[in-house]
Amino acid sequence: MIATIIDNKIKCFDCYQIKERLKSLGFTWNKEENSWETSYSTHIENAIKNLGLNVVKRENPPKELVQELKQRHTEAFDHQIEAAALAIKEKSFLIGDEPGVGKTFTALIYAEYLLAKNITDVVFILCPASIKRQWQQEVNRWLGETAYVVNGDKKKREKIFWSIKNTKNIKIVILNYELLLAKDVYEFLNSFKSFTLVIDEASRVKNQKSKTFKALYSLAKKTDHKIAMTGTPLENSLQEFWAIGYILKGSSFMSWEEFESKHVYYTEIKPKHLNFSIKKISGYRNLKSFIARISPFYIRRKKADLKQMPILTEYTLEIEQSSLQEKLERYILEMAFEGVRNEMEALTKLSLLRVIADDPRLLLQSDSSYALSVAKKFDEEIRQIKKNQKIEEVKEIIKEHGDKKVIILTQFKKMAEMLFKEFQDAILITGDDSNDKKATKVGMFKNKDYKILIGTDALTYGISIDEADVLINFDIPWSIGKIIQRRDRIYRISSTRPKWVYYLVSEGTEKKV
Repeated sequence: MIATIIDNKIKCFDCYQIKERLKSLGFTWNKEENSWETSYSTHIENAIKNLGLNVVKRENPPKELVQELKQRHTEAFDHQIEAAALAIKEKSFLIGDEPGVGKTFTALIYAEYLLAKNITDVVFILCPASIKRQWQQEVNRWLGETAYVVNGDKKKREKIFWSIKNTKNIKIVILNYELLLAKDVYEFLNSFKSFTLVIDEASRVKNQKSKTFKALYSLAKKTDHKIAMTGTPLENSLQEFWAIGYILKGSSFMSWEEFESKHVYYTEIKPKHLNFSIKKISGYRNLKSFIARISPFYIRRKKADLKQMPILTEYTLEIEQSSLQEKLERYILEMAFEGVRNEMEALTKLSLLRVIADDPRLLLQSDSSYALSVAKKFDEEIRQIKKNQKIEEVKEIIKEHGDKKVIILTQFKKMAEMLFKEFQDAILITGDDSNDKKATKVGMFKNKDYKILIGTDALTYGISIDEADVLINFDIPWSIGKIIQRRDRIYRISSTRPKWVYYLVSEGTEKKV
């Protein structure tokens, strides 16, 4: 049994066995939240403690702090100031707002305050590699500061570390999670006596047995000041939120053993080739009490609930190239004009760069003799590809948006077919479909339990799909007109619901174009 005290309300969860006692104290049943609640008083707080309830509190931040933050950041919305103030008061905090609500600026308000008050010497922003540059731009936009991005091999990183150490005005450093596993990076981070962690898309560090989780937890233990962000709905995976809570608060939040015993259902699976069973998480329980436990340092707001928010939010995500993609790109650029008879032939060869940016495996399925000759030269390496970084990014975006309907668009039919194989609840539309068949499939997506619609640019003409709230451009057309056509599938000036548009841009030629 657990109770929360937030915003002058006391709410009790999983308290059915003492409901009569709660009624006598003036509690009423809130059907929507499955909780017993009443207005706060010290008398009632003491009374429920005597009933054996675990009481967790989140007090409002001081009004003076809220006012100061408003003066320091006049561009911020009220909900951003509120969350930043709560984070400053709690020291470690989790912002779970859905995408587009402004988590990035909120985290920067938090970080800027700690730097300005000399509470911390440096801020480390940890995020996926695809958004490191975006973070750098946001730091400059909102704080007018230059942030250092850590990347490259060990030799290049040594130069970056030297610059950071010897430049007085560098106080914000951005790096991706994978770099935590590099010894030189971990030692550099630990060389600072006072630092703050900003942990973006924190749900990606969800496996407590992984090396990345252990490295991040080890680093997090050395500072009181940490702010984590995720757009993933809590209900989607309690394990991820336990992991984030543990990184932020350690064992004072909840040990893994306690989490298992109170919130996890297991199923035993016995694979045919093994002589023993394997335990697999099959579900979660006591959701409300988990929310109550995390609520003192967790807040989530939805875009639709905030009057100040814009309807359309657009993101450009830079996707790091694999070593094979870099090698293929260099080869094509070197060979593009060798033996060509005209400009059109050279452009045809260069167009393969767009294919490679999506997935080199597409070369194996091409009808182009030149593409097949390139594929033959790199055949063994292409066939060894096991993971596509763009596809992984798509999965994370879909996960963050919960139950919202999503459209994924690509220029290439084979890429659309490859994406279709990755998702169970998806519909595929390509140029091979007749107009009647397209209309039928679009109708099925709009009206039935299909969450994902995957299509080529055959889907972008004359079809409006307002039922979808998220559009993912898996690749970018080399025409502004086509980009606008894609966006307009889900967005109109008359749209009343929030909409999100993502542009996945592979580093290299696609980014330059």
